[in-house]
Amino acid sequence: MTNSKLQTSEQQEHDQSSLNESEPNQSGPNQSGPNQSGPNHSGPNQSGPNHSGRDQQREPKLQAPGAGIPKLELLIAKHIIFPMRFKNTSVATAIAEFRDESDKILQLARELSIDQLSERRLIPRLQGLEDSSRFWSIAMTMEHLAIVGGGTRGVLLALSRNQTNLPRRGTADVKPSVDLDVQRMLTRFEEVVSDFIRTAEKIDYDKFPEARHPHPWFGPLTAKQWLMFAAPHQKIHRRQIEEIKARL
Repeated sequence: MTNSKLQTSEQQEHDQSSLNESEPNQSGPNQSGPNQSGPNHSGPNQSGPNHSGRDQQREPKLQAPGAGIPKLELLIAKHIIFPMRFKNTSVATAIAEFRDESDKILQLARELSIDQLSERRLIPRLQGLEDSSRFWSIAMTMEHLAIVGGGTRGVLLALSRNQTNLPRRGTADVKPSVDLDVQRMLTRFEEVVSDFIRTAEKIDYDKFPEARHPHPWFGPLTAKQWLMFAAPHQKIHRRQIEEIKARL
């Protein structure tokens, strides 16, 4: 969901300027595209086109990691969107949504080659996405999700045991590395998703309702509230992956 309503004209100019500076040859889409023979359930397409010879995008000038999202967008999310989600979404639904978004991400990854998963592309800023995250590869995006998913699982476990003395991490602390072992990252992503779901399903969210841990944007949250963020976070980055894929 593009942030067409919330984004200021200044931000739009910044996005367009960055895209104009860094977008590769626009003479037409890459006709080779993803593997059309159907999803490969054993992993990403190993025989896909090799894009190593294509011109690489230049590093764009983006905001520093941890700069956050526009203030109006944050206020709407903090005081309208997520309070409604906390009130209306059950634990079972939140877990099912997380599983569904994770499955969609894996399906997108399996349609691409290792080279394609490793290529960085500049995309327009999406709602919920920091400016500094706009020049990632699909592999980087999935690595970020593995980092955040593992950390959130740890928070759920700790709060379910009334343990609140946890280290704080900001958004700048969960950014991925540029150079990744893609196959290892894919395995890690699947493991994190599986572990997260298994943990989320067994926790008693009502045992210590006062136990909280601060989110870097939304302040102190209970275990159940942390769980409610999991699927929307996957969804933001699934859309990011779709935008990157469209530019390969």
